[in-house]
Formats: sequence, C-alpha cells, structure tokens
Amino acid sequence: MASIKDRDDPLAGRLLRLRKAMGYESQGAFAALLGLSAPRWNNVENGLPMSRDIAFRLVRQAAFGAPCSD
Repeated sequence: MASIKDRDDPLAGRLLRLRKAMGYESQGAFAALLGLSAPRWNNVENGLPMSRDIAFRLVRQAAFGAPCSD
C-alpha cells in the first residue's frame, strides 16, 4: 500500500499552488471542478501518484477552462 509522501514533494507543492492560484481554497471544490472525489485530489496534493486522467483534466481546466465531465 502506498503511503503519503513527504509534503515537500515538488509536484504536490505546485499542484497546491495551482489550485490556490485558480481561486480554490478548498480541495473539495477543486476536486469537484475536475470531476474527482475530494480524497483522490487530497492524495495527489500529498504526493501520491497522479494518473494520466487527472493530468489531462488539469490541463483541460487550467489551460482551456473546458469542463471535465466523463
């Protein structure tokens, strides 16, 4: 079972800054924007692996403002 990585993980820190730069203080609201569960996004912000699907959702939303529905 994977454990939460060190909070100093560079990618996790960038994802946290991205969320806040986009105006989302809560992980839950940002996760909903991406069509994810809050616990799954929390894992990503804490350094666990990010799937390709989540990466694509981030790009679509951050770069294009496109909806991330399934």
